[in-house]
Amino acid sequence: MKHKIFTGLVCSISILGLAACGTNEETTSSKGEKVKQEEKKDIKATESSKALENPQDKKEFNDFDVAYQLAIVMKIFQDVTIKYDYAIGNPDYLLRDSMDQKTIDDMKNMLQEQAKNNDKILKDEVNQAYTYLKQSKVSNKDDIQKIIDAQNNYLHIVDKMITCIDSVTVENAKEKRNEMDNLSKDYLKIAANVTTTV
Repeated sequence: MKHKIFTGLVCSISILGLAACGTNEETTSSKGEKVKQEEKKDIKATESSKALENPQDKKEFNDFDVAYQLAIVMKIFQDVTIKYDYAIGNPDYLLRDSMDQKTIDDMKNMLQEQAKNNDKILKDEVNQAYTYLKQSKVSNKDDIQKIIDAQNNYLHIVDKMITCIDSVTVENAKEKRNEMDNLSKDYLKIAANVTTTV
């Protein structure tokens, strides 16, 4: 029963995070405000994830029951997902069928600041979650591997989206907009799959 409640809670939180990404374009009226808000959210998300992802020591993590251990791991995954949602969502919002070079440069600068500069940090957080997962009391190693595979699939689609936005030119903007639309559909499915794997 506890496992079902935990799974339902994790799924609900993830869906709210994904829904927040979908309404991102409605929440701000200008690029400047949007960037400032994202920086504040990143700081808050980082602070909350550090509180959960860094138990005082590894022995303490091992003392938690399996449901709490999984909650710590899933919290890290969710924080990473939310950060990538904003980091990719903002440049994605600027991507249009027809673009001038200035808008493309602004979009790529935003991608650099929000996604590419933080990519290593976010992937380090995921690796820390993998370490915790491998130390957890989950007895079925296949379940652990399924969770890791689901998160790896998520990171793979994120890399594809970053590459797509980074390769936009004046000439191929329409093609890249279509590619991002398709990647966004895959992204939502894969991101949801991370939480339903538990």
